[in-house]
Amino acid sequence: MGLVQLLSAQKNVKPVYYWSFNGSNPLTDSIDNKNLLSVNGTANYVNSMVGKAIDIDNSNSLTSNKSLFTTQNGLCQKVSIAFLYQVNLSPDNINSSSLINNNSFQMGLYTQNIRWKTFHKDKSAHTWEISLDSVGRYNLNYYLDKRCHHWVFIFDSEKGAKQLWIDGMLLAEVKDLAILKMPLSESGVTYLQHTQESSKNHGKWDEIAFYNVILSPNHIRKQWIEAQQGKAFSFVETGNFDANNPAILKNVPSPKYDIKEFVPGHPNASSSAIQQLQNYPSPRFKPFHQVHRNVNSMVLRYPKNMNAEQEVPQIYLELAKNWNYYLTVMQNIAFATPQIQIQQANDNPWFPLMISSGWGFVNQREQNPMGEKVPYIKSAKLPKSHYLADKNGQFLMGRKTWSPASPLDSIQKDGDIQRSYFEKNIAKTLKRPIDLINENGEVFGHPYKDSILMQDPNVVKDKQIHFPKWDWYSYQSYRRYQADSTYKAAYLNHPLLKNAAYFYYEIDGERPSNRYKYEYTRKIHPLLRNTYYATHSFYPIPHALWATTSGWRNGWNYSMIARSVELNLGDKWFCPFITTGFSANEEKNMRPGRWLGLIKALSATGAEFYHNFFYTEKNVSNPANYIWNGITPSYVQGILSRYTDVFWQGNVLEGDVKNPENGSKTPLYRFWTGNPNHLVVVRKHNTKEKYVIVGTIQPTQLSPDATPRTDMVSISLNGETLTFEIRQQGSTYIYEKTEGRTLFYQLDKWHQYEHPAWWSKNIAMEAEVLDSVANGKVTIYTERPPKAGTGDFSAFTSYISADKGAKVAYFFQPRNIPEHSQFSLKVRARVKEGGNANLGITFDANSLDYKQPNIYTGKKAQSNDIAISGSEWKWYTIDSKTKAAIIFKGFQADTPQTLWLAPSSDKIEIDEIVLEAGR
Repeated sequence: MGLVQLLSAQKNVKPVYYWSFNGSNPLTDSIDNKNLLSVNGTANYVNSMVGKAIDIDNSNSLTSNKSLFTTQNGLCQKVSIAFLYQVNLSPDNINSSSLINNNSFQMGLYTQNIRWKTFHKDKSAHTWEISLDSVGRYNLNYYLDKRCHHWVFIFDSEKGAKQLWIDGMLLAEVKDLAILKMPLSESGVTYLQHTQESSKNHGKWDEIAFYNVILSPNHIRKQWIEAQQGKAFSFVETGNFDANNPAILKNVPSPKYDIKEFVPGHPNASSSAIQQLQNYPSPRFKPFHQVHRNVNSMVLRYPKNMNAEQEVPQIYLELAKNWNYYLTVMQNIAFATPQIQIQQANDNPWFPLMISSGWGFVNQREQNPMGEKVPYIKSAKLPKSHYLADKNGQFLMGRKTWSPASPLDSIQKDGDIQRSYFEKNIAKTLKRPIDLINENGEVFGHPYKDSILMQDPNVVKDKQIHFPKWDWYSYQSYRRYQADSTYKAAYLNHPLLKNAAYFYYEIDGERPSNRYKYEYTRKIHPLLRNTYYATHSFYPIPHALWATTSGWRNGWNYSMIARSVELNLGDKWFCPFITTGFSANEEKNMRPGRWLGLIKALSATGAEFYHNFFYTEKNVSNPANYIWNGITPSYVQGILSRYTDVFWQGNVLEGDVKNPENGSKTPLYRFWTGNPNHLVVVRKHNTKEKYVIVGTIQPTQLSPDATPRTDMVSISLNGETLTFEIRQQGSTYIYEKTEGRTLFYQLDKWHQYEHPAWWSKNIAMEAEVLDSVANGKVTIYTERPPKAGTGDFSAFTSYISADKGAKVAYFFQPRNIPEHSQFSLKVRARVKEGGNANLGITFDANSLDYKQPNIYTGKKAQSNDIAISGSEWKWYTIDSKTKAAIIFKGFQADTPQTLWLAPSSDKIEIDEIVLEAGR
């Protein structure tokens, strides 16, 4: 049995140190009766599974006042550490929860794994990670249930092994004879609770015991059983260990994945990136919509054996043609632009153009052969007046850094060089102007602390002369705005750029420690709809951190803190940079369904369009594996195009979840359902009782067993409890009280959680999500079960009725797949109060042309008639005259079509229309 053999002769197993946190001095070690633990701050002693436990928040620390791991006490050769620990965090605010941290051990609970690093006598280190991407004890939520769990870490240098036991079960064992046979380093102070941001935790500790022997499985199991009975740790081992005891998990389960969340053929896509884009279901924009186009910021890095020069322009054109993107001319104008991309821009004048640039890529040698290979803003060879320095001329921050009081001449030069790239690489052959510039920037760091700026006499003088009444934060933010504006003015001083909308990366309203003051930096951007659009970096990486933030990996809470600042300044809409991750291994990035739901929620807070960013760090990967990232914003915008009245004439509601980091003063614009894996956002019309409700399930694990795909939730809205279903891929509802009726209907029911290549080829349309009506009026109704309470929409049917003689239009777009060569029609309908009526069906071809997107050019192609009878909902498929199924044939890919429904009576009620593909 190796390491887990029974120490049958060992009956008394006494720890070296042991704290139970009971008695008059709870910090006393009961083995040698010395006070070995100290608390920086206030400790609370609360009831636990076993007597009292110590409970301290992350603003305080719990430490030993002497070294615990020494060669003399044997805690460097054989170590067993057992304790009871309860995590007082939830999935939306956990980053890492440090358990034990010293020069020998670093153990912590993270969103994706349990990590245990050991440091050894020969200065080597061994890191062991146990994935939490599965179920049970291999799932983060197991530890976030607000209960105490029994942890046992075992290190055995004799066997060269580590073990981790949780609640009486062996989670995993690892052996590495090359490293682990070496004794541990002797430790300094041991932290059981740390105040560092990267190691903070909220939790309560009990029954902490350090042993210099290897606890047997029987002893570990006994501790856990007795702890559940309220008994303190026993130092007497009894009974015999059964080798077949299910307490030992002999095989660690591998993380489970739903293969339909990945491209067919994963990990090597079975079709090319352009083929996938041409085959995915259409995003179904409402015709004649005015939703701003997306910005393509994907860096498509192809393996050398693939023909990127041919496919990349095709991808750019497909995104512009069918997915509401600007047509990309070049991703970085500092590099030579393929002539095929410029020619494509000239040949497609109906698509607005965009380019991307990066200030950080500017090279002084473009204009000065003797210059540095960096932009002037990053230069180390400018006059001292450009850098922060104290009165003695010593550079602050330990290096040469930009001074807010520096002259703008070097900034002007950087803008001139960027302009020269555009002139050399694009403008010579481009025949029309650029409409949008996507500037990556990233040349300014975080704002300086006041204490730093006050040490520079040049900065102090500059502020006293020009901004004597301003605070330091406002002063440096305005100077940064001036620098950006100088660069921008020099760069855009070209006839083909002068009218371009210019957006700079990471201009948002986040906290002062991270961002310059948004009140000033926002003006770097143009006014759209009389609003400055912020450019958050919404990077929920890894996927488990969708709500929180780790370094530059910004999740929901970060963006909503920024939104609160922006909204207070009147900026109701924004256009964030978004990404699912940067790994060439798709299994490490957020999956399509979850990403779709998350961006829908972001849209409801005011995100109109997106700088859609993706690239693979270090490893080049076939874009066919990740091209799906390109179309998620388009599916979201397709839904947005159907609630633009609430989007333009409404506001996101604050909700009832606040930011805990500032004493719950800042709204996070979400409504609490009782489950931290749920995200619900509500947007309300300014003058009507009309709401858009978006709900999504955001699990912390990729495993399909970890969290359900759908869930029923309840929120409190205006004192009323609303109950409805949400899904991982997002569920978007219209909730409206109008003309004595209450309406509740879904805009995105046809969306699926899978990778879009797996979505249904059928085109299913809810009747109430119509595109237009002619010659009359359409009325929407919602009915619920008779016993449903107020606000209970756990079950409902929404449907339409139309005036006699009215024609109701539904636009659809067949894709470039064999299944869309023909469709059979199904309509779910009934006749109010019973009886008979006819429903006319007219199919029009060539309804819209991307070259003339605001012109309807309907061409009658086919007419049918359906006999509707009775007051029960039924599916109808047969033409009443020919007695044959209604089939539409001869479709041309990507040619928008229109299906007209013409009821002969206002008694006809219609619930759903389905075009079954390939039938």
